[in-house]
Amino acid sequence: MKKATFSLLFLFLCSVNYLHAQNQYGLTSGKIVFEISYMDDRFDAQTKAMMPTETIMYFKNKKSRVNISMAMGSTSIISDDASKKSTVLMDFMGNKFAMESTYEDNKKEMSKSGEYTVEKLDGSKVIAGYNCKKAKVTQTHKGENISFDVWYSNEIGINNAGANGLEGIEGCMLEYELIQNGTHMKMSTKSISKEDVKDSMFTVPDGYTMTTPEALKSMMGGGR
Repeated sequence: MKKATFSLLFLFLCSVNYLHAQNQYGLTSGKIVFEISYMDDRFDAQTKAMMPTETIMYFKNKKSRVNISMAMGSTSIISDDASKKSTVLMDFMGNKFAMESTYEDNKKEMSKSGEYTVEKLDGSKVIAGYNCKKAKVTQTHKGENISFDVWYSNEIGINNAGANGLEGIEGCMLEYELIQNGTHMKMSTKSISKEDVKDSMFTVPDGYTMTTPEALKSMMGGGR
């Protein structure tokens, strides 16, 4: 049970990935709440109850933090666009681990889920008060082409597309899908708010043990 829950945490933190901020847009400090829905039925009720249902992203200038809560633990992803590095913090039943990586490491990990193409499309809609443009992403997964729409805004000073492996979309994705490690998820914005985010949100607190992706996978039972 412990290894299974660790695996779910690791699966989700890989899919969410490392968001990076930019300053040329209007809202440069704030919070975005995303709702998560799962697009396949391979999880039973017990497993679904352990999976996260939302993520909260805080951002300010060129730094961001994504908080994810699950039934038996929590994960935070702190990213610094200036250094192109991220730190994942995992708190699982009192066991606290930290794992550092670069954006390049993240791109390599994301590419394991299949190649993709991005096509810009006509169309617009408003999400949480922000005007969005439309794109279509087609991803090859297990020999099949899966397409989905992406709605993104240029009115928010953060670009979460490239860090999610979807380079070619210039803006903040507010509605999109991801296929990572075999799990097909949809991310939908619930709310966006302007906030004066504290700098302490982007620092690693005391009490975390540094580890590596390889060591973490082995510990979760995925290293065999």
